[in-house]
Order: sequence, then C-alpha cells, then structure tokens
Amino acid sequence: YYEYGQALYASDRLAPARKAFGKSVINRYKTAVSLYYMGFISQTLEDYKMAINYYKKISQLEAAEKKETEQAAQYQLAEIYYLQA
Repeated sequence: YYEYGQALYASDRLAPARKAFGKSVINRYKTAVSLYYMGFISQTLEDYKMAINYYKKISQLEAAEKKETEQAAQYQLAEIYYLQA
C-alpha cells in the first residue's frame, strides 16, 4: 500500500493516496513516513484538523521509527499553526 500511495501521490490523486497510506499504517509498514504523507496530503487539501492529527501521531511512535520524519512533521505543524494565527 505504501508504494501504491506513492504512485497515486505522484499522479496527483491525493484522496486515494491518503487512503493507501492509511492502509500502510494499519499494516505497520513505514508508519512514520506514511503518516507524514497523510498529514501533508491533508494539509494540501486544506484539511488542517486531520493534518495536525497525523503529524502529532508521528511523535507518539518509537524513537527509531520517527527519527527520520519527526522534525519535518513538527515544521509542518508550525506552518499550520502560523497560518491559523
């Protein structure tokens, strides 16, 4: 599902891509990166509440899993909060 999500994302089919990444999370494959994509897609679709939810879930993962994406997720959270201010 992760690779399928990548293909859909590259084809600018964002809603189906988000669902594919969600299935990747359910299957525990590249969870942090999948959550990041789900957050970024939600942010792109201006669904900020969901984007915030996905970005925050990354912080709850184990250190080894989240180390590659946590900083980027925190940056995106800050960007959303800035836009809302």
